[in-house]
Amino acid sequence: MMKTIPGCELLLGLLLAGAANAAPPAVMVDDVHQQRYGVETATLGATEFRPMLQAYGEVVDPTPLLTQANDLHLAEIQEQVARDEAGRLAALYQDNQLASKREVDQAAALAETAALQTKLAQQALQLMWGNGIGTLTKEERSTLLDALLGGKKALLRLSLPVATTIPGNPQGARISPLGAGAQALAATSLWLDPKTGLTKQPGFYVLIEATEQAWPVGLAVTGAIETATTADKGLLVPTAAVIYEQGAAWLFQQTGKEDYTQQLIPNDRPMDGGWFVAEGLLDATQPVVIRGAQSILGQKQQEAVGGEEEE
Repeated sequence: MMKTIPGCELLLGLLLAGAANAAPPAVMVDDVHQQRYGVETATLGATEFRPMLQAYGEVVDPTPLLTQANDLHLAEIQEQVARDEAGRLAALYQDNQLASKREVDQAAALAETAALQTKLAQQALQLMWGNGIGTLTKEERSTLLDALLGGKKALLRLSLPVATTIPGNPQGARISPLGAGAQALAATSLWLDPKTGLTKQPGFYVLIEATEQAWPVGLAVTGAIETATTADKGLLVPTAAVIYEQGAAWLFQQTGKEDYTQQLIPNDRPMDGGWFVAEGLLDATQPVVIRGAQSILGQKQQEAVGGEEEE
């Protein structure tokens, strides 16, 4: 995703406002040339856009997590055994003092020590893997580890670009293998990694369902992190409708039977299948050219220099 350079949003707004005020003349394309250009139009569909933060990462080896989780599990078992023994001796002590007070006190101390070991193991797990793992119940943790071992889920870490401000409350993420062009998968869980990465930048751990494709350890991925709770409303401009002139993105809208008006659009909000344009920048009732736009642009440029289209 393109980064927004300070001042660019204001400049883009001025350009769009200027383009609207200038009311560029329509390009006249008669039926013969429409057929020659293969002109096709489509009505823009309404859509919503959630601000995204681009991130990159890889599939994480779950072995260290499994090892730490096993340490916590063993500590929990030892604590339970110690508590059961302390309870048994306390009952015996109350029942005609079949156990000594010293034995009861020693068992209670061992139970407290075991509880402290469990707490330390829990804290170590949370410090290493964050709240998304450290705050799980024993049953939830067991279910997750089984899913990771069985390949039903994959654990990933996303790193933020250098000098990127971390979003205060990320809402979700979509993940896809880097450069694979595969359909992005929605994360089932997303939480802050308590550690920084190699670039000393913060990052996120992500869990995804891994049933659709293979997610081997070390696979490079790209992610789009949703950074807002509310979505902006607007229109989806298909990729096929966008043309480029003088370093800017444009499209042609059909404003009459043979009239096509060139419109400047922002291209800083990519979406699946095209670009997001906020409400009010385009007239949704006017169809856009999704095929033949480059030919119409060529005709307009020839007319601007006083030339004639070659037959």
